Amino acid sequence: MEYCSQSIEKEYHLRSNSFSISLLMDELPSLVRGRSYTNEHILVVPPNGENFCVTPPRCTLLIITVEADALLQSLALVPQVADWFRSLSTVGQCIQSQWLSDRLKADAFMALESAGGAAASNRLQTVDENMIFSVANSFSMEWIKHQSITQYQIGPAYERFKRERHRLINQVIAEQTGSLNLPLLAGSKRSVEQAFAKHVRLGPLAYSRLLRLHQARHHLRDQSRLNESIGDIAAETGFWDWSRFSDYYRKQFGELPSETRQKYESSLR
Repeated sequence: MEYCSQSIEKEYHLRSNSFSISLLMDELPSLVRGRSYTNEHILVVPPNGENFCVTPPRCTLLIITVEADALLQSLALVPQVADWFRSLSTVGQCIQSQWLSDRLKADAFMALESAGGAAASNRLQTVDENMIFSVANSFSMEWIKHQSITQYQIGPAYERFKRERHRLINQVIAEQTGSLNLPLLAGSKRSVEQAFAKHVRLGPLAYSRLLRLHQARHHLRDQSRLNESIGDIAAETGFWDWSRFSDYYRKQFGELPSETRQKYESSLR
């Protein structure tokens, strides 16, 4: 589980032998591939799959990862649901079910609690066994109740956004100085703006600035660059106006660039 004090973008790719099941613990909605995703939704991503989501401030995300063979061979998994898991495409599928969402969250906490009384060497195995059975049983119960899995359709515009996002990230990495302009992106200005607004609620230029702010923060906390001036690092990441850089930085991270460096230097002593 991960708790964040500010909005955070997540992209992950699964190993070839694991399913992931993602759930929100709070009532605050998130964006998953441009669609609103609440605590009654369950996102299932198959082996070799991928996901992209934006979680809001103060939101807790629970991700359960289950070995594919262990899940599909579980005696608690009915054949129809096993076939459903096997049929998932790499983008996965979103299910809308408050009952299933609540059940999976409760099972996760119960598995962790049950491990508390086990011997230290058996705790992970206890959690694994309980969670595999619980996931298989919960999905099977959902199927038995409705004779189907209620799927929540994900918009087709996601692929366009993902392509433009990767292009933008590569441009920011490649061009260490200067702001990026929309003509550097593929597609029309309007289509690019709509794609970013839909999936991250930011325009592409604001997204570019956010990437560069994180890049500057990374450099400020790089031990090998402690002797470099903050102004040089700001310029390297495309911020030529010092006061504007400081203002953007403080609004994003809640502290001035100098405070970030001071905290990092203190942690090294």
